[in-house]
Amino acid sequence: FQNFPWAHRPVSVLTEQALLKMARHPAVVLFIDDEDSEIEFAESVLTPSAESYYEECSIQYPGFCPYQNSSDDETMDFDYSTSKHSRVKKKSFKHTMFYIGVDGADCADMLREHIGLDDAVPLLTVIDFPKQKLVTMKYGDEITTDSVQNFVDAYHSGNADFKPLKPYSEKC
Repeated sequence: FQNFPWAHRPVSVLTEQALLKMARHPAVVLFIDDEDSEIEFAESVLTPSAESYYEECSIQYPGFCPYQNSSDDETMDFDYSTSKHSRVKKKSFKHTMFYIGVDGADCADMLREHIGLDDAVPLLTVIDFPKQKLVTMKYGDEITTDSVQNFVDAYHSGNADFKPLKPYSEKC
């Protein structure tokens, strides 16, 4: 069970279906130029974080939970024990998705417009619609496997520099 093969890839390109899932789950989105080499790069820097996150939360593949037990509160009894003497991880479970936002694609452009993000690429973000907040990596910071992991860890531990999202008017 530990080495359960990924039924889906841990990182996928932003689609309309992904936008619907984002209404319920936070998502790490790396916005990049529409070039094969950029898409490969994005996949290579996001995948290690996504895989270790899914493994740590015992999620077999991204997106498995919306149908399996669709409870809208996103602390889905995955909270590892919060008692002081427990050795287990203390962060509450946030089912985070990992996406590549391709510049010029309708979904990526719509999402940027909806939350007021400029067109800079590459741009690493965590967009959390359920909590109405957003984090972006400092522009100019190098995007590497390690910096992505640190960014995702900071988000999950609550140590990121959150900005409120604009009021959620209509679904993207």
